[in-house]
Amino acid sequence: MKERSVILPTNDVRSILAGHKTQFRKVVKHIPSLFLTGNSVPIRNSGGERWALADYGEGVTWFPCPYGVPGTRLYIRENWQHINGRTIVAYGDDPPTSIVVYEADQHPKKPFWPWRSSATMPKWAARIWLEVVDINVERLNTISDDDILAEGFQGADPNCVLCPLGVCSMHQPAAAAFRQAWEAANPKNLWRTNPWVWVTTFKMVEP
Repeated sequence: MKERSVILPTNDVRSILAGHKTQFRKVVKHIPSLFLTGNSVPIRNSGGERWALADYGEGVTWFPCPYGVPGTRLYIRENWQHINGRTIVAYGDDPPTSIVVYEADQHPKKPFWPWRSSATMPKWAARIWLEVVDINVERLNTISDDDILAEGFQGADPNCVLCPLGVCSMHQPAAAAFRQAWEAANPKNLWRTNPWVWVTTFKMVEP
């Protein structure tokens, strides 16, 4: 079984741990500009691991999916630190009392140590494993209400008396919350640019 990694922001990790998130979207990179407009249609090869955008009159460009195919296992790389008490443990040093800690588990109060970027997390430090259930390619703006919920955005609180009135300042509509979170994480691929995205549906599995 193939294994790959995926970098996710801290709020997404918290949503997965809470059982709210079963989908993530990532921008499809390195698409020729001629396929960014017009009527391009996503297609995949028989193996399922290579996709293409076909635009009649313009040809086809193929690109591999970085998240594999259904059945591929992904380990999440998240902001982390390797510590011994209040002391940061250097790479390659693993004293018996050292532990790995994760930003997603911490109280918002600043810890005693700086967090290591998710991009530096090695496989051995990963604690969350996912299995890919389905992968598709689509435009960001085509996300459905059900998919927004699968992304972990719950929207209005059913126990809030102000949400049904549309005057609640505590709970954003799910679509607005998703768009805000997307733009914060993807400043070069804003909602209005409507980029092509990988849509990965997953389930949590044991390491």
